[in-house]
Order: sequence, then C-alpha cells, then structure tokens
Amino acid sequence: MSAILTRPGPTATTCEPVQLAGLVPINAEGQWVVSGDESTLEAVEQALPHRVCTRAGPILLLRFINGVGRYRIPGVATLDVQTGKWSEQSFEGMLADLTRIAVSLPFSAGSSSQLPYDRTIAAQGSVLYHSFIYLRHVLSDRSPAHQRLASALQAILMQPHRKLQRLHRRTQTHLARAASAETFTHLAQGRGGMYRSNAIPALSRPLRGHLPIDVLEPVVESTLDTPENRFVKAFLDSALALIDKMVSVSGAHTLSNQIAADAKWMKRTLNYARQNPMWSEVRAMSHFPAASTVLHSRRGYRDVFQHSIRMRMAARVPVSREDVVSLLENKDIALMYELWCLFTLIDAVTATVGQPANANLTESDLFQVATRRGLEVNWPGGTRVLYNPGYSRNNQTQRSWSLPLRPDMALYTPNDELHLFDAKFRVNDTGPLLDENEDVDEDERQGVFKRADVYKMHTYRDAITDAQSAWVMYPGTLFQRFDADEKGAVGAIPVKPGQLEELHRHIASLLRV
Repeated sequence: MSAILTRPGPTATTCEPVQLAGLVPINAEGQWVVSGDESTLEAVEQALPHRVCTRAGPILLLRFINGVGRYRIPGVATLDVQTGKWSEQSFEGMLADLTRIAVSLPFSAGSSSQLPYDRTIAAQGSVLYHSFIYLRHVLSDRSPAHQRLASALQAILMQPHRKLQRLHRRTQTHLARAASAETFTHLAQGRGGMYRSNAIPALSRPLRGHLPIDVLEPVVESTLDTPENRFVKAFLDSALALIDKMVSVSGAHTLSNQIAADAKWMKRTLNYARQNPMWSEVRAMSHFPAASTVLHSRRGYRDVFQHSIRMRMAARVPVSREDVVSLLENKDIALMYELWCLFTLIDAVTATVGQPANANLTESDLFQVATRRGLEVNWPGGTRVLYNPGYSRNNQTQRSWSLPLRPDMALYTPNDELHLFDAKFRVNDTGPLLDENEDVDEDERQGVFKRADVYKMHTYRDAITDAQSAWVMYPGTLFQRFDADEKGAVGAIPVKPGQLEELHRHIASLLRV
C-alpha cells in the first residue's frame, strides 16, 4: 500500500506532496489530503479518530485542529502530529500534572473515592476511563523516564524482595542434621512409620530397637512469597483486568477503536512482567501491607505502590463524557491546556496558603466524572477557587450587570475580592503591543497574547459586579498588566509546563502573602 499526503492552500507550510512512509511529522493546523488506492484510504480511515477524517470521493481529508500524537497506520506510516512546539509528550505531561494535583484534593463525601486494595479496579463503579488513561500514560515510552511503570516492574523482576522463613521438612532420619521442639513432638506422637534398627543407639534404645523412617527437620529457606510481592502481583492482575473491562464496556462507543489499539500494547507490556516464573511462588494477597518499609522505600516496589494509588484515585479528575472523546480519541491539546490551567491554578493557591480543606464533585459513570458548574475548592481562611462559575443579573451572590457570563475560573480571596481567569491555548504571531520596528527578541514577539482575549477580560471585569481583576492564562512568554483608576486590572499571564513562576508570583500577590 502507498499514499501521498499534501497540504493545499495559500497558507500551507509546504505544498510539496509527501510520501506516506515511516515516521511522518505533520502540523495539526490546516487541512491535509491523502490520496492513494482504496485499500490504503480505508487503512488510514480506520486508524485515525473519527472526527479527523472526511471522505471526499477518491481522496481523504484530514483535519486534526488541536489534536496531537502519534497515529500508526498499519502497512502505511506513522503520523507524528504536533501543533507549534506542542506534541503528544506535552499532552501526556499535562495529563500527568493534572492527575497528580487532582488526586491530592480532599474531595467531599459522595465523590469518587479511593478504592479498597483487596478488590480489583474493574469491579468498582469508578470511572474506568480515568484510571485507564493514567495507566496508558505510565506505560508509554513517551512518559518521563522516572514515571515509567515498565522500568519499575523490571527493577522488581531483576531483584525481587525475598525473606527468610523457618520451615520443617520431612527428612530421612539418618540424614537429619538439626532438631527442634516440633521434631520431638512429632516423634512423641508416633507420626510416620518405624523400622527396626540400632544404628542410632541413643534414639533406638528408648524406641525398643526401632527408628522413625523420617523426622521433621527445621530448615531456613529464602522465599518470594512476601506481602510486598503479593501486592505487586495483585496490582498487575488489577491493571490487566482494568484494560479488559475498558475494552468490554467501550462496545460501540466512538472510542472503541482507539481503546482496542491502546489495550493491545498495554497488555503486551504488562503480560511480559506478569508471566515471569517468580509469580508462581507468590500467593494471592490477603491484606494490604500498608506499613511495609519495602513498599515505601525500595526501588521498583515504591514506584508500583505510588502508581497504584494514583491509578485508583485518578477517577477524581473531572472530565465530562464529551471531553473524554476529545482527550482520548483526538488528544485535544487545547482542551487539555484548559483543564491543566484549572489544576495549575489550584496548585498555585495551595503552594501559597497550604492544603485545601475540601473540594466538591458530583456523580460519575464508567466514562466520566461529571462536574457541576461551579466546582469549588476551599481553603481554611476563606480562599476559594470555582470552576466555570455562572454570573447573571438574577444571581445576587454572583451577579453580572448585563448578560450571563461564565469565566473558566474564579479566585475569591479571604476578604472576598474576586479575580477571574480564562485559559486560552493560543498566542499572537507578532503581538498586540509591540511595534514592528522595536528591537524585540523574536521569541518574545512570537509568544504574546491575542488582543481579543484581553478584550474579553475587560468584559468580565466591567460586567461582573465584584470582579477586581481578570486574566488570560496562555502558553506564551509575556506577562502584561493593565491597571484602571476606578476598577481593577486586566492582563495576561504566561503559563506553560515547567514555567509557572509568573503564575505563582501573581497568585501570592493577589492573596497578599
């Protein structure tokens, strides 16, 4: 099979046809055209997310929009889709951050909770999807090296934890080299057969010229059947059950093809570890060894223990059913950025004022944790963060002078000051405030916010009664603040993975810490 990939149009980075073979890097922006024979087009169509492909007679139109990631087309090529400098690794990194922060939040009763260790994940009414994507992340070779589950499992298989245990085994009497209280109890009770012999006079004389055929000899042996190994074995079985359950419930869901493809390589990686002969010596886990120093400190075991907690608690990540499709099937980097900004804001507040007191979610099903508008995280002292709160003329506590408005996030300080935030995954090419003739570093010129986003912040600040300021969170480089005489500020905050200094400084300033 063979195919040609072309990006037409006057704004194309290249109009030269690209042969689809090997690893093909392409930009997510714009529309791409695939031409080839019928079997090739069908292979491309089946391998890519449904929303990406549109059939137009003898060609296939591809539009990834904000989708990123590697898409393997069997027998054809692997597409490496990126948007700007943002790739699938950026997506996975934000997902890991989002999960890390979310699982640390003290969600209130009725929310998704940590699962008991003596039951499998697949048996719970938790959100399978969230655990599935966490497991997919830590099994991927595109996750950070220190987070890879396969490396932790390999460390365990290479140097498994053993313990010495005292046992008794039946040994022919003339070969026994040690005895214990159990040995003499066994003799006194007359267990086992006897035979006539005077070979050991000290023993045969009291037994009237007889010796036992065998005795219980105490021995010390090394064993792999430890509580820690039972835990790892249970984790592997639970993870494999989770994957099978996810495939079975996906059915006719739009994610089914992608889930099946992910499940195949995930199970291959886990089965490599699970089929190791060492597990035949390890029995089923009967209790969770919570106090084990091995689980808390030893390389490999410590990592699996942490992954088990995070995977089980990943159901706390609030992603709706609609967003599931965009995140898992399309790897929508813009949507992930907005969700990541919410939890990054929560993390910045936590770094400033300490751990929150509680967080509220609502019901869940197999594919989503549905968040009510106004998801709230509270800190001792009165600090609050609201997700997607509504402001309207009829709402006396969250009032807008004019039209109903829903900013992405709202921060209330202990003295009831209100600061609003919107996450925007976009930057301006040249910058709204920079003169073309100014001597400005090119990176700065390429990394500034959109004018329209700041205009929207003016709308929030002016229309929402209690708003003191409104801010764009965007993946750029320039921090900008505009102060007004009568009403507070508007501005833009650069927020990118690994570059959160401006956000943390700004939050500390708003909270006056």
